[in-house]
Amino acid sequence: MSEAAKLFDQHSANGNVQSGTKQQAINAAAQMAMKLISGSSGSAGSGGSGIAGLLMGGGSGGGASSQIMGLVGKLM
Repeated sequence: MSEAAKLFDQHSANGNVQSGTKQQAINAAAQMAMKLISGSSGSAGSGGSGIAGLLMGGGSGGGASSQIMGLVGKLM
C-alpha cells in the first residue's frame, strides 16, 4: 500500500492524476492484492500454483491464513 501512495504522489506531482484521492488509490491497491490472493488457483498453504503461491513462497508452516496476513502486513 505504501508503494501505491508513493506512485500517487509521483503522478500527482507531475500533474498526471485526473481524478481520485490518494486514499482511493491505496484502497484500490489493497483490493487488487486481495483479489490476486483469493482468486489464484491452488492452495496458498501448500504452495499453490498461482500468484498466492509465488508471493508466499509455498510451504505449509503456519497455515494459509497466517501467510495471507503476513503478506498483507508486508504490503502495508
